[in-house]
Amino acid sequence: MMDDRIKVLCSRCKTPFRERLSNVRNGSQTQCPRCFKAITFDSDSQDPGIMRAMRDARRLRTGYVPPSKDEPAF
Repeated sequence: MMDDRIKVLCSRCKTPFRERLSNVRNGSQTQCPRCFKAITFDSDSQDPGIMRAMRDARRLRTGYVPPSKDEPAF
């Protein structure tokens, strides 16, 4: 079974939490469960936690598989 949750890092309290893949999209909002800061997912965000969550969600949706270390890159 594929995990449909993305790890998000709160920029205020630095607590990682998991959010559903369907909720991590451009323009959506969620709250940190610890400090209740409103987190807006935006593709142009400069927050590293938001950028990582958006990148991971995009990769999961497209079926990205990282290259194996045993195989050559070319």
